[in-house]
Amino acid sequence: MRRIFSARIGLLLVALVATVLAVVVGWYATQQFERLVVTRPFVVTQATIEPYTLITSAMLAEQDLPASLAQQQAVYVRREDVVGQMTTTRIGAGSLIYRDQVVAPARFRYAAADREIISVPVDPAKAIAGQIRVGQRVNIYRLAWSNRAASDVTPAELLGQPGGATEILVQGALVVDVRSTKGEPAGNVTLAGESALEAQAIQGPSSSTTGTRQYPLTILVLAVAPDEAQALTQLMAELHANYDLWVTLAPVGDDE
Repeated sequence: MRRIFSARIGLLLVALVATVLAVVVGWYATQQFERLVVTRPFVVTQATIEPYTLITSAMLAEQDLPASLAQQQAVYVRREDVVGQMTTTRIGAGSLIYRDQVVAPARFRYAAADREIISVPVDPAKAIAGQIRVGQRVNIYRLAWSNRAASDVTPAELLGQPGGATEILVQGALVVDVRSTKGEPAGNVTLAGESALEAQAIQGPSSSTTGTRQYPLTILVLAVAPDEAQALTQLMAELHANYDLWVTLAPVGDDE
């Protein structure tokens, strides 16, 4: 009798263990199935978005991806949560948008809190032909001319006279924005989507509503130390006298 009872207990335990294992395996299989198969739309970038760009709906698309990404990654899911935010880094085309890559414009700052943000008007011919881009670092030189009106004197002779000098004012300043004279982002801008009237108003009657428009660089926005900002503002006043401003790309250090 005892043997029969023990056998029944043993069978019950085996059945219980099998049931628990089946439940665990079923739960695990369900999780893996949902992770790999169940999808939902995620907001992604339509094309590459550069730093310091205000995001619009036209810059975004949606892509079906595993729904579990919403729990596994700190990414935005809905388009409406991204529109109106500003990028803090470059985001590649077709990429998910991580929460640390965008910020509300009211909370945005171009650089570290101990830097001043200053805009400097530049002549493209004296600023690497206007080919400066956001994220690069530049040096700014001040050229003092003792007598700019003397046309028969060479620049070397002018700098060699009393009062003539070449001085570096800013070293390794971070470029946080590049603009044209009217404040448009410098560089090539796609014309697609503009009306004929808008394109003609900007480029003239023969302009097309497709292709690109190029805005020349005339304003540099830099993150600099307070003393450098003071030197630059002083230079802005001096540009109307016997001074010139020249911009170069700063040497790249080993840590960059």
